[in-house]
Amino acid sequence: MKKLFSTLAIVTILFSAAPSFGHGDHVPSNPISENAVLEQSMKDLAIIVDNKEEVEGQLLDDSWKDAKDPSFADKGKGYYVVSVTNEKANKTVYLLMADSGEFYDANFTGKFKGVAAD
Repeated sequence: MKKLFSTLAIVTILFSAAPSFGHGDHVPSNPISENAVLEQSMKDLAIIVDNKEEVEGQLLDDSWKDAKDPSFADKGKGYYVVSVTNEKANKTVYLLMADSGEFYDANFTGKFKGVAAD
């Protein structure tokens, strides 16, 4: 029952999460490779910076475009949490990504409500 609830929570989050962060120009309907998810997360991070979108009330400055080496902080059925560290700012941002490469949300904790590893 707990696994069913977790799965339903993930599906609910993925279909209703933060439309202000959505970037609809890259939404494949099928899962993509893990490497492609990492590449897409960096593109989405650049979009956040360029569009001056806030992450937890903070604007990300242009130094975030120089951040390298995204990695998986968490992954589960249908989603990935990608971490990107900006050494200049001494901060890490976490991006919630669908396994199809669609971006849903970002924060500085890596914890997203209703999303838990299987």
